[in-house]
Amino acid sequence: MGPLNPTDPIRHGDDSWTVGGVTLQSRFLLGTAGYPSPRVLADAVAAGRAAATASASTRGEG
Repeated sequence: MGPLNPTDPIRHGDDSWTVGGVTLQSRFLLGTAGYPSPRVLADAVAAGRAAATASASTRGEG
């Protein structure tokens, strides 16, 4: 086995799962809260190769 490359996906057999009729190839979910800027969030999403992200929004008053 060669050296680890942090950009290569890690495979431990078939780890796919289905949610709402959509099959995802990874069980890694990334929450979007707590990032200091949209750029840092975008970089984390790209680097993590998450199958899905979780986000929330609030309604403004009025």
